[in-house]
This record gives sequence, C-alpha cells and structure tokens, in this order.
Amino acid sequence: MRKPVVLVSATVALLAALIATVFAMRFGNLAATQTVEIHDVTKAQTLILKKRFFQDTIESMYVEGSGFIDGKARIQRIIDSPGGGPYDDDEISGKVHFQWGGDWYSDTAKIRYIPENVKSGYIKLTFSFNVL
Repeated sequence: MRKPVVLVSATVALLAALIATVFAMRFGNLAATQTVEIHDVTKAQTLILKKRFFQDTIESMYVEGSGFIDGKARIQRIIDSPGGGPYDDDEISGKVHFQWGGDWYSDTAKIRYIPENVKSGYIKLTFSFNVL
C-alpha cells in the first residue's frame, strides 16, 4: 500500500520543482544570463545577442568580456536597428576584461569584433538582457 504514497510524493516534488523553475525563468534575471565565445579571434566577426524567449520587455543590458588575445582588436556593442551605430567601442589587447551596462530597449544587440593583428587567443562574453 505504500507505492501510491511514494508515487504521489514524487509527483508533488516534481511539480514543485517545475513551478520553481518556471518562476525563476520568468521573473529572475539570473536565469537570463548567457555566454558566447569568439572562437577564432584572428577573424572579424559579428554576433547577434538575443534575449531569452521567456523574457518580456527589455529595459537594460549587461555585457562582460574576458579572455586574452595576442595582438590588438576593437570590440563594439551596436544597437541592432536601422542606422544603429556603436553604443560601446573598446580597444582590447593582451588580457581582456571589459564591462558594458545600462539602459537597453531592444531584444537584440550586435557585437562587432574587429582584429587588427591578432595571432591567437580567446574571448568569452557573458551577457544578460534584463527586465524590471
């Protein structure tokens, strides 16, 4: 007779975990943190960063870059809209560490990476689109 009790307890625990996950995804910006890498730092690249599917209206954005490059490059955050120019523009070399943040009212952001004489390295971008 104990098997139905175990099955009900497991079902309730699973349902509680599912509700907690959905709540965190819907209302928690930590669940919106994403990571991308620039794999070949010797070549120019454009990345499109996107909000998570479960997020509503975006009101701010945070980007943190880290890594190392053997050479010099530019990295830009661009408003992904017609006529959108660089919102942030940094020159990077050696040990890479930069942070961009603030108001952002778009569901996407364009990251443009332009190496000048980079021979090797890696760059990781950690970012989040945030709702209030």
